[in-house]
Amino acid sequence: MHIPDSATTFHQPRDVTVELLRRLIKSIPIEKLEDVSGVFGLLTAHSRSVQRTAFTILHRFIPQAQEQVSFDVALSKTSVSLPDELISLLLETPTMEMVNEAYGDDKVWTTIRAYLLSWKVVFDHFTNASLPVQEFYTTNIKENEVLIPLLEFTFDFLQKSHGKIVDASKIDVQNFEPDQSENAERETQWLLVHLYYLCLRHLANMTKNWWIDTKKRIKGPVESWTEKHISPLVSGDALQGVEDWISTQDPNEERALTLKISPKTAEIIASIPVDEESPPVSISISLPPAYPLHPALVVGRSRVLVDEKKWKNWLLTIQGVIMFANGNLVDGLLAFRRNVQGALKGQSECAICYSVISTDMQTPNKRCATCKNTFHSVCLFRWFKSSNQSTCPLCRNNFVYV
Repeated sequence: MHIPDSATTFHQPRDVTVELLRRLIKSIPIEKLEDVSGVFGLLTAHSRSVQRTAFTILHRFIPQAQEQVSFDVALSKTSVSLPDELISLLLETPTMEMVNEAYGDDKVWTTIRAYLLSWKVVFDHFTNASLPVQEFYTTNIKENEVLIPLLEFTFDFLQKSHGKIVDASKIDVQNFEPDQSENAERETQWLLVHLYYLCLRHLANMTKNWWIDTKKRIKGPVESWTEKHISPLVSGDALQGVEDWISTQDPNEERALTLKISPKTAEIIASIPVDEESPPVSISISLPPAYPLHPALVVGRSRVLVDEKKWKNWLLTIQGVIMFANGNLVDGLLAFRRNVQGALKGQSECAICYSVISTDMQTPNKRCATCKNTFHSVCLFRWFKSSNQSTCPLCRNNFVYV
């Protein structure tokens, strides 16, 4: 597909033609679009109508394509990455110097919008993608070191006018539509706020690490602003994700997991019945006001089946699972369920952390040939590293795998 472009931003005949083409494309069934690799470059056009048309195509096609991508990855056990054509658009981050030196130049605004729309298309890849595919995309972003420049530019721009971060109370944080703002600066503010929300949804750990390492003068304002405008939405999304997941589980299974979800307090209480004589095993997962800049907190409510030491390790493991899974609460609940069910069924627990499930959601799979105790791979690796030797943590003989 070729959409004409020119160096000038305003070109009425071309823009009218492109707008008609965009409307026509919107009417085409999405399954008719097979290859959009040639469209990424059109995001950089110095024509807002061309940019909007390219974005319309990609925004429709990419989320739907992720279901097939996820299926293919699950079958083939191979990795997947974001398109090189898209990654290349993230490598040159706009600067405030560029904005300040050419404030009235439309080309500056279309250049900034090209960069930000490219990020919006990146996050479109996370929609409908399986967790393993999302992890591949996250690794891709981390390896290319493109997130920190986006976050730095975001808060440089959002606080440029008054020295404090722009008021987002009247911004539709969870959605974005191009060319719906009164001017280019307002549109840029809207898109930056929306992208930061998506960063906290899909790249929570990387975004949190940036915030932890950022300068003191911006750290506090970012936390307060996030807590006021963004965290309630991200927490609501996380709780809704749990609600959607539990609705797909069989409520009639033996010792089913039951949940009480409180959006007002951003808390989940998870319980699993043990027997008629005992109270259910129960934990709570609370989301702090500035979630996910601050992590979810896992607290034990009712300990049954296991001793205090093992219970504390379970809670730490569940919290670790949530952090390891980029804030995914469902993975934490799965770890809780599998630990309880494993204890009820006599499943071997790791002799290091006393948990059935490790932070990477694995059961103990390394057995010592001498003492026959089993360990999680990650726990055993940490033991070998900290002790500087490859002996069994319990019997102290050289560890031989069986």
